[in-house]
Amino acid sequence: MDFFELYDARARADEPIELPLRDQRTGEIITMGGKPCIVLVLGANARSIPPDAKAAMLKEEKAEQPIRDRLHAACMRAALAYIAGFKNMARRGEDGEAIPLTLDDAEAFLDLNVASVEHGAWRAPKRNEGETDEEYRQRVDQDRAVWRGASFAQQILDASREESRFLDRPRGN
Repeated sequence: MDFFELYDARARADEPIELPLRDQRTGEIITMGGKPCIVLVLGANARSIPPDAKAAMLKEEKAEQPIRDRLHAACMRAALAYIAGFKNMARRGEDGEAIPLTLDDAEAFLDLNVASVEHGAWRAPKRNEGETDEEYRQRVDQDRAVWRGASFAQQILDASREESRFLDRPRGN
């Protein structure tokens, strides 16, 4: 048994997970041809994400831009670094035929909808007086499960940060 292989969370973050995309308005999984539209997402701790990409995420937008535009630009810039590919997603080519999405389409894909301020504003509710740990955890989980209109970029960023999605699977999957 190789300890490093078993516990290398960063290596597992380099193995993309499949993120079924959700409709920003409804939260329903988006499908094409009866199959879920999938974005392959790298983990936030992936070694394969170049340092200059991580630095670009921190770049400030011009203050004169509206906050929503700045939020959208920052989310897009950050999410681009975590996209490893697409499944079951296509766009119409010049000849009208369906063309599978590639990494070259990632920026245009992320610009299809705008980051939701409400999604980013979620905070755990305050604990009620006399509430047990279990009651509070259940209430937080219920509140967290409410769909808050995450954009495609926000969905990708959320998935990239869910370390358990990368760790709770065998290596190579």
